[in-house]
Amino acid sequence: MSRLRGRRPLARLPPPSRGVQERPEPFHMKPLEFLFSDPRYFLLHDIVITLAVYLVLRWALNRTLQRTVKDDEMRFRVGKVSNYVLKGLLLVVVAQLVAQNRWSAASFVGLLSAGIAFVFREPILNIAGWLFIIVRKPFSLGDRVQIDEHQAGDVIDIGLHDFSILEIGNWVQADQSTGRIIHVPNSVIFTKAIANYHQGFPYLWHELEVAITFQSDWKLALETLQSIASSHTEVSRKEQAQVVEELARQEDYLIRFKHLTPIVYLKKSDYALVLTVRYCCDPRARRSTESALWQLILEAFAEADSIELAYPTQTLKGDWSLCTRT
Repeated sequence: MSRLRGRRPLARLPPPSRGVQERPEPFHMKPLEFLFSDPRYFLLHDIVITLAVYLVLRWALNRTLQRTVKDDEMRFRVGKVSNYVLKGLLLVVVAQLVAQNRWSAASFVGLLSAGIAFVFREPILNIAGWLFIIVRKPFSLGDRVQIDEHQAGDVIDIGLHDFSILEIGNWVQADQSTGRIIHVPNSVIFTKAIANYHQGFPYLWHELEVAITFQSDWKLALETLQSIASSHTEVSRKEQAQVVEELARQEDYLIRFKHLTPIVYLKKSDYALVLTVRYCCDPRARRSTESALWQLILEAFAEADSIELAYPTQTLKGDWSLCTRT
């Protein structure tokens, strides 16, 4: 006890304050004061004013050109050059405003990168598409391609931003060339379907329909068409066996055609029996092979009295009602 009495009593700590603790300075500000104190507000304010001035100058310039320049072509050219100059000045002023602001260099670089990516998104996509075409090779020079069921042609050039095709089809039938050259942006390789006439399989399957009457000897017609197709198609039996073997060995595409010989199918329509000749042909020879086969078919049917070509006919009865005769 004597030892305890000799010691000095411990100092008591002041009780914790129950008042509101001090907060960082922004929380004491009103919302508008905090907004106006942010340097980004002043930057946004200056950019908006600059854009307004740019729009007014552009409108005034266009109105002046319309009143003073009477030639349409000259007015168009001067307007284009003037708009380019105004856009260049706008970019210079905005860049200067951003550089004078108290933002960090990282913020400026990020904003600049985002703007460049937005403005040049199409050229960047085209370059990416060119790299994809070079590396992945969805098509090569000389291939016949079709783009999303609208444009088709032979690839004649592959550039950094676009590839060129010699157009086929359109107002010309049976995949014949129109003589026009179409320039297609490389970015379509990512957004549209590309059909290649040559890749993976060197031929196309083509079909030719022949309609005969119900009274015709369809067995004789079928045998005749089978003989013509087997004898006059351009793919020989040796080539067919070689192609089938190459398809079985290739690793890029799982294509399994065991038979490439021509075949004739029979079906019934409303007015006739339809014989369909299915055969392989070169992608650029659909029209020529079809024309050659039709000549042989017409000659063979002309010699056969029991085969008659069919076509839709109409007859008027006594009550003048319209009906279809089979």
